[in-house]
Amino acid sequence: MSNQGLVASLVVGAALLALWLDFRLFGQMARSPRRILFHTLAALVATTLVPLPMVALATQHSSARALVALFVFVLPAFVYSFLTWIWLVKLLQSHLRGRAH
Repeated sequence: MSNQGLVASLVVGAALLALWLDFRLFGQMARSPRRILFHTLAALVATTLVPLPMVALATQHSSARALVALFVFVLPAFVYSFLTWIWLVKLLQSHLRGRAH
């Protein structure tokens, strides 16, 4: 598999996992705009900090370490990021519905 194929699979998989989590945990999402924005910022920070442990683990020298790091650090950060975006979209939809009435 090429690098592009792996990245595409990882991103699509993370998005599908986030959708599944949102569906599975229906009603347990953050409700207030403040909490959703907090989670969105936390997801952004987590995604931004992902390269640090990957460099510390020297993943560029070991395929096995790189693969483990992808599933331990990158995938959870992407899932969390997608999940918070789902929450933001739902929040926006609820505010737009409220203005339409």
